[in-house]
Amino acid sequence: MTDGHDSPSGATRGTDTDAAHHWDASRWFDTPSTAIVDAIATTTGREPTSMPPLQRYVDPDALDALLAPGRNGRNNRVGVSFQYDGLPVAVDSDGGIEVGTGNVDGG
Repeated sequence: MTDGHDSPSGATRGTDTDAAHHWDASRWFDTPSTAIVDAIATTTGREPTSMPPLQRYVDPDALDALLAPGRNGRNNRVGVSFQYDGLPVAVDSDGGIEVGTGNVDGG
């Protein structure tokens, strides 16, 4: 459920603990890894340049390759979840990104 307030980057703030975002695979410059950094920055209110590098938590090149449209000539849906600086992050090949706003257990 959303509160109806969208950010300029296309993020929709939820009323619970997640913020939903979207990346557009049809735009060659909009990669999942770049969109994830933007989504985390929007969710946390931080500047991307002041955040830890994404590669500290996940391989951005591998992530972009895995989520690329038409990977191996197929249109299978792929999803990846990981933690970024204590925040749960989930992204899928359909362009969905969810960033949790609370800390998660490392266990």
